[in-house]
Amino acid sequence: MATLRKIWQAFRGVDRRQLQFEIDVHRLFLLTSYERQVSEDVDAITDLGEKLSTEDQQRSVQESVHQQIASIGEALDNILLEEPAKKNSDLDAPKIRPSGLNFAIGSHPRKIEDPEALGPAKTHPLKLSEVSAALRNRIGYTLELRPSQVDHKDAGTGVFLSGEAGPGKVVAFYPGIIYSPPQYRYMPGYPRMDALNSYLISRYDGFIIDGQPWGCGGESRELWDGSGAKVEVSDTSTDDTSQRTANEDKKNRLWGSIFGAKEAHGARKGSILERRNPLALAHFINHPGSGTQPNVMLCPYDFIFTDPYLRPYIPNVHFDKDEDWEVRRRGLVWLYDRKGEKTSTNHSIIRTLVLVSTREVCNEELFLNYRLSNHKNWPAWYKPVDSEEDKRRWH
Repeated sequence: MATLRKIWQAFRGVDRRQLQFEIDVHRLFLLTSYERQVSEDVDAITDLGEKLSTEDQQRSVQESVHQQIASIGEALDNILLEEPAKKNSDLDAPKIRPSGLNFAIGSHPRKIEDPEALGPAKTHPLKLSEVSAALRNRIGYTLELRPSQVDHKDAGTGVFLSGEAGPGKVVAFYPGIIYSPPQYRYMPGYPRMDALNSYLISRYDGFIIDGQPWGCGGESRELWDGSGAKVEVSDTSTDDTSQRTANEDKKNRLWGSIFGAKEAHGARKGSILERRNPLALAHFINHPGSGTQPNVMLCPYDFIFTDPYLRPYIPNVHFDKDEDWEVRRRGLVWLYDRKGEKTSTNHSIIRTLVLVSTREVCNEELFLNYRLSNHKNWPAWYKPVDSEEDKRRWH
């Protein structure tokens, strides 16, 4: 009994949510290191990962992801821009695309006072479908929306990778509006934001991305502030579903009045975004059906705003000024404090998510483990991939 008591006391001291975070970081490190061909010996990569701290592994993942996104951005530049971007030597010296790892470990790039002042670059009048086909020719894959192969009546639209991508590849961006914990109460439907919106996703640090306003993208490069296009409602809607929607609206208004929901006033400062980004479809990716394993996983990505020519391909805007917040979680409650140091420019860090392939993917539908919280009833279509992961993620 004494031994069991010691084990239990040791176990109680483990933050299971932090444990799952470290497991995910380690897995991303292995996948992205393999993609970068740090070593062709998988055992050597594994040994390296065991020697590095979680923070060092995060930095490596950030570096790898940034390099891949820079390559995707360069490919899209070559497809879309009428003329090669004329880079300001004061902005890009000594190299055009700075490494994301440089900033993660403390180097200081030249300050860009107002990158949006550069204005939108002139682009070819290509349709999204044409950009998608050209991107596949350049990088080997693109994404398409088709009816999902998940055997469930609510599966709807799925995301299919057309082409081939190896393990550790960035295959999708999660687009939309980013909310920090202090901004939750401005989200539509607060505090029951997910009641009528299935396009919300959360990072470990508490930032939530709402993919619904992005819809299916667009047909131009434009100033986007999160308004406009929405995900279209299915044609299968009935009077019954309309009544349920109306009832949910009433409940949301009631709960909002109780929990202090607020309405946003004034226009958001948008960004010049490329709405023809074929990879900005992660919000349509389905949870795998029974007997199917996920082939992509979430990867937090902090885009450091030092390259204004890459910015249009990051399909996100922050709800409001991108403050620096120290975010902590106690049980089911988020605690947050403003940090002492502020970022050098507004929206200087875009805290977003990308999806990384977990194996070789070839002309098939993408599936993501949703890891739904076990604090409420699951929908009928949700079958846990790993119930222990779900518990640790939301512990």
